[in-house]
Amino acid sequence: MLYLIFLKVNIERGIKMQDTHMPLYIQIKNFIIDKIKDETFKPGDKVYSETDLKEKFNVSSTTVVKALNELVGEGYLERIQGRGSFVTSPKLKRTPLNLSITDELRGKGIDLQTNLLSIEEVIEPEISSTLKREPNTILCKVERQRYIQNKGVNEPIAIQTSYIPNDLISVQDLKLLEREDSLYSVLYKTRELKPYRANESYSIHLINQKDLAKLLDQKSGDPAFFVKRLTFNGDGIPFEYAESILRWNRYTLDVELYEEKHRD
Repeated sequence: MLYLIFLKVNIERGIKMQDTHMPLYIQIKNFIIDKIKDETFKPGDKVYSETDLKEKFNVSSTTVVKALNELVGEGYLERIQGRGSFVTSPKLKRTPLNLSITDELRGKGIDLQTNLLSIEEVIEPEISSTLKREPNTILCKVERQRYIQNKGVNEPIAIQTSYIPNDLISVQDLKLLEREDSLYSVLYKTRELKPYRANESYSIHLINQKDLAKLLDQKSGDPAFFVKRLTFNGDGIPFEYAESILRWNRYTLDVELYEEKHRD
């Protein structure tokens, strides 16, 4: 009898229960996801408060918090202390088919822009070894903050650091990045150097540096994608080693897989 009363209360409040055998916190999750998909709530909008959801579903705070926490973990919501839960912006899909992330996102109608943080010459024996160079090779190091426009505000999405031997590019050449957003565009315009292929490895790191967290508009201890890349020219010679830190809640990675055909 109590179950029938509970179901009646929720129907009267306009919530269609999807599956009476489905855990309540999942039903709450699906309810909010549906509201996001039908654009009842758009990126940046505040969603129902914990109190609202408790009343709508006649459940405990624990159930509501579990649903909201999972929505945050899955990238649908962002919770701001003292303000509530807000719909996040759509994630940027990264597909390993285009060597230039700038060109890839622009092809999807997303204007990726650059804030040049630093350019300097360094000696990094380990990185030089990765580039198949002598340990004392002078490398041009360029660090950039990548961002997109979101409702008129610059939203940082990545910090990228590239190392290129200084016989392939100069610090002066790299200063073109003050008005150019694509490193590969600068390499081609100044040295006709074009990427042919690249190897990338992805891992999850925690952002433990306060200055880095600030540049990404994240909190210290937040997770992020850490990407290492080695880029090769048409002759199979590596010319760039890069490390990127990508905001976990702004990226997804799509990988297309094929089964190798069996040979006779």
